Amino acid sequence: LNDRAEAIADYTETIKINPNYTQAYDNRGRSYAKLNDRTNAMLDARKACNLGDCRLLKTMRENKLIRD
Repeated sequence: LNDRAEAIADYTETIKINPNYTQAYDNRGRSYAKLNDRTNAMLDARKACNLGDCRLLKTMRENKLIRD
């Protein structure tokens, strides 16, 4: 859990530096999902998708973790 929390903190810092870096949103969203924080995972998945990378959002939909 500590590694994921540290990863989330690192991705958050990366996003502060470059708010258009889709991979940071995708990776942070995946970290949130592994911690069962679906709300934040969904927010990051949608942000990454809005920036052009919809892989996490697609995965979450396929696994029925979110509904639109």
